[in-house]
Amino acid sequence: MRRRIGRVLNLLTVGTLVLLSQSCTVIGLTMGAASDHKKPDYRTVVSLDSASREQNPRMITTTVKPGKKIIVITRDQQTIQGIFDGTTGQDDELALQIIRTPDTITIPVKNVSRIQMRNEKYGTITGLLVGAALDGVAVMLISKSMEDSMKMDFNFE
Repeated sequence: MRRRIGRVLNLLTVGTLVLLSQSCTVIGLTMGAASDHKKPDYRTVVSLDSASREQNPRMITTTVKPGKKIIVITRDQQTIQGIFDGTTGQDDELALQIIRTPDTITIPVKNVSRIQMRNEKYGTITGLLVGAALDGVAVMLISKSMEDSMKMDFNFE
């Protein structure tokens, strides 16, 4: 009977510690969500208006990788969404290849004003995981400290 009461007390103690220590998870989740909320949905990765014609190919190929979803805004303010497939042509004939189901379209770089990509928002999940890890460490440290100081047995077998 005494052993059973000891197990119940141990279980209640650990359960209380787990509930009390969840604050890091909630704080991390909240901070990550706030960080994500502050970010704009899209970011301009290449603005071709301020670059010279010689810089355009290098800017495009170093900042935009094939397979990424992009939005191309043309000089006449048309918006074209699709998956970047690469560039084609040379110098004045350089063009972007954009996959739009079921076709691939080619847009001359000289007609492009800027290229935008969706911002990656991983703050919420990162905050949650970091907070949960901190909570886990706190629970382990507190339970080990209590076990050592009270000589409690936390085996639930």
